[in-house]
Amino acid sequence: MKDLYHIIPTGIGSIEFDIAPGVQGRDREVGLIDQTLPPQNCRLRLSDISPPGDPDARRYKSLRETIAALLLLEDLVSWKAVREVHLIVRRKLALNAVINTLTAILNCRNGDLFQHPFVVGILDKICVEASRSYFHTSVLSIWPDHGVPEPKDRDSLLEFIKLVDHINPDKFHCSTHSLAPPDYLCPELDPDPPFIVGCSAGVGRTGTLFALSSLLHNYGFLPSAQPIATAIIHESPLGPLPKDDLVLQEIDSLRERMVQRIE
Repeated sequence: MKDLYHIIPTGIGSIEFDIAPGVQGRDREVGLIDQTLPPQNCRLRLSDISPPGDPDARRYKSLRETIAALLLLEDLVSWKAVREVHLIVRRKLALNAVINTLTAILNCRNGDLFQHPFVVGILDKICVEASRSYFHTSVLSIWPDHGVPEPKDRDSLLEFIKLVDHINPDKFHCSTHSLAPPDYLCPELDPDPPFIVGCSAGVGRTGTLFALSSLLHNYGFLPSAQPIATAIIHESPLGPLPKDDLVLQEIDSLRERMVQRIE
């Protein structure tokens, strides 16, 4: 803003919105998991707000027409799933919290922050801390106790496992080399430490997360700083296991090491 009524926009924004779940329990995102369509064609649909012949059509008439009008602005407005908007809002909150604070302290423009290596380190650490908090609440909501993730949430679960693998190394907690670049691997710290997983019983979700992480490392989808141990600790009560079935070997090994059994 140069002066009163003289504003220079820095860019063209966008509007991303969701529809909050209603008390009626209607799934307005069922179009994302429509198994009659190819995955690339699954999308949010107006018909899921109020389908043809809906006895409650009058209740949802205003909502459906409002969404339809917004979607006419294709280049400006996009309808997202609730979980996507939650993530967008959280990212924006974390970004504003760190960017606005640092620009005020250093008295500089946003883009100038990246010219200072120590500031980049601060940005990285704050983003990691925010990710831990946000993904903890996200995974709890998409993976309920005594349940399984919905098909539409599988990608989010995979991203969560990748995030754990990214933030778990001790490089983010090196106080000796606080001014080093974010990707600096301190030789005094463990680059591939074990991670701790817990859920209400420590059986179903915990075991599944362990197994997924281990298998992703085994198949090379996640990097590993240490050799992967593939040997089974105890002889399986099931008898000899196929050597080429890593999934069965992994689950059997985990079952032998847990007080309770993986569901």
